[in-house]
Amino acid sequence: MYQINLIGEEYCSCGSVMKCEAEHIHKSCEDDNGHSIEVLKILICLTCNKLTVILYETWVSAYEEEMYGYENNPQQRDLHDLYREYTKTVLLAPKINLDPCIPEPIAQIIYEAQLVLGKSARASFILCRAVLEEICNDFDIPSKNTNKKGFIQLHDRLKLLVEKEKISDDLNQIIGGIKELGNEGAHSGHVIFSEKVQNKDAENLLELVNYIVERLYVDKYRQEEAKKGLAQLKNKILPP
Repeated sequence: MYQINLIGEEYCSCGSVMKCEAEHIHKSCEDDNGHSIEVLKILICLTCNKLTVILYETWVSAYEEEMYGYENNPQQRDLHDLYREYTKTVLLAPKINLDPCIPEPIAQIIYEAQLVLGKSARASFILCRAVLEEICNDFDIPSKNTNKKGFIQLHDRLKLLVEKEKISDDLNQIIGGIKELGNEGAHSGHVIFSEKVQNKDAENLLELVNYIVERLYVDKYRQEEAKKGLAQLKNKILPP
């Protein structure tokens, strides 16, 4: 049996480290050139105790088999060096813990993007773009032209959002990047997109979306709460 040593720890949606409760390793698609290896891991969060299921897949060539001597040393089949490149698919994961100050329509789309991560990277990309649409709606950025018929493109709506909320250049660049990647998911050919994008890419894009939401809503909420707290302390302690 292969010993799969994945580099790095896995983290739960709540942000805590997980431990592996069970692992199933399957060798498939074998031919003269090599074979693929599928590793199904069941992990438990050490903090929230919730379940996550992840599928890892990689390819081992016949040359690597021979070079590392797996056939002659079945008890020493350590794939630490071979398992550098692999695809990772999250089949099941608990919901991302979003701050209560995030508007429900935005939080719902983020949850949906997370749910489809293990099934369709393209769907997750499109939903990440939809989060930007909903942010514009929440900040009352118009979606229709008032002087003429037709809808305002997301690109132009985001420009209005940046101006209205005085969004910093660094945040604006990330927002623009999410929009462009979401457009790629929505408009590129299915086969071409599938060849370029892996589930891990969709996971990384969703992390960027969460960062945007944190900056626009959570940071702003905490700033307001800090101002209120300071005002209350001044009123109580300092002389008028």
